[in-house]
Amino acid sequence: MDILSPDIENINKFIDSNVGIVIAVLESGNSVELKATGYSMFPTLRPGDRVVVKPLVKGELPVPGNVVVYVGNGVKAQRHNGVTEERRNDVTEEKHISISEERHNNITTEQHNSILVMHRLIEIKTDDQNNHQLVTRGDSLNEPDKLWPRQQLLGVAVSYKRSGKEHLIKKFIPDAWRYKYNRRFLWMFGKIKRLSMGPGKLLKSM
Repeated sequence: MDILSPDIENINKFIDSNVGIVIAVLESGNSVELKATGYSMFPTLRPGDRVVVKPLVKGELPVPGNVVVYVGNGVKAQRHNGVTEERRNDVTEEKHISISEERHNNITTEQHNSILVMHRLIEIKTDDQNNHQLVTRGDSLNEPDKLWPRQQLLGVAVSYKRSGKEHLIKKFIPDAWRYKYNRRFLWMFGKIKRLSMGPGKLLKSM
């Protein structure tokens, strides 16, 4: 038995629950491994997958089709050592980043101030001032996320580990039929999972 395993597991749990640490690691030029905990990127990513996120070189933009990680909830972030400056109505409020208890790919769909979102980039837009605005969407979601500025971008998800095997994350932009297929597949997956648990286990999990 590897005596380092418990320490590594504890470190991973700490990183997963601390958005500020994730941002600091990526801004230092190092990759980070995050745990997927939701179904918005199903079937590409599933709960329990360990996702490797690579930082971007300064000025670099991801390619549409990449799965990216960004600071969510419409927060335009000026990030310094895990601290976010939120600018609303010309008022600057400095807050330490914290993560919600309820997550969606580590990564929650709830509207909280400081969350990370891991979704697929489907388009990059440029406004009149030549500022880049990014459009993302989960592989199993009905609609794209709200438009968000490049300043919120943290990194690109490049691979994931599942059942002891590592897989590269494919770069593509889903067609309309694929979104429908993914949602149908997710519905079937959930139904089979509930049936396989049996009545007793299902009641305990509720």
